[in-house]
Amino acid sequence: QVLTSFDQAAEIAEFFQDGLDAHMLLQYCGALKGGMDDAVPIKAAFESKLGGGNAFRKLLESAQSGGYTVLPDIEFLRISKQRFGWWNFQVGAKNISRDLLTESNFQTSVFFRSGYRCNLLAAHKLLPAMQAFLKSAGKYPLTGLATGSLGNTVYSNFDAQNTADEDTMIAAVQEALQAVDKQYGNVMISGGADYAALYADHITDVAVSDSGYDIV
Repeated sequence: QVLTSFDQAAEIAEFFQDGLDAHMLLQYCGALKGGMDDAVPIKAAFESKLGGGNAFRKLLESAQSGGYTVLPDIEFLRISKQRFGWWNFQVGAKNISRDLLTESNFQTSVFFRSGYRCNLLAAHKLLPAMQAFLKSAGKYPLTGLATGSLGNTVYSNFDAQNTADEDTMIAAVQEALQAVDKQYGNVMISGGADYAALYADHITDVAVSDSGYDIV
């Protein structure tokens, strides 16, 4: 289901920017091919149902001339379970049983899984994925990037060949954020964890209270 196309996003941004005595920052989620069903983003291929690469380029050009900024929100850690099968096993982190590490939403009242489920990218795959994406994105006039869950998610990897604890994961996230900062000098994160906030120019969804529970 298409929610907001690139052309519609430009119309909405121009409506709010008109007469606004401030610089507006537009965070666009689900812009890549596949929309909100996340793959490992090694290529800047934009969803055709939203208008494709040409329409996205036009949105960026409209932002430059209209005095606002568009940051596509690219998810680098979460990999949709519904779309990719065997590929997930090649690039995903493993749990202590050496199965694919899976993140699930829970309905806390009954403690059942509900909604979106995904696998999680192995730490050693993060920087190569980021570098490949940034190289591919160079053909678009991007001025920054929102980085999905890089600012709020860490985990271990029990894969026998590429074991990684949370400190290793944090170091991988920091390297990836540094790569974005080097290319654009304009980084957005969500959540604002201290290991990531150091590299951020914009922080969204900062928690002001704890969840009251912890799911491992």
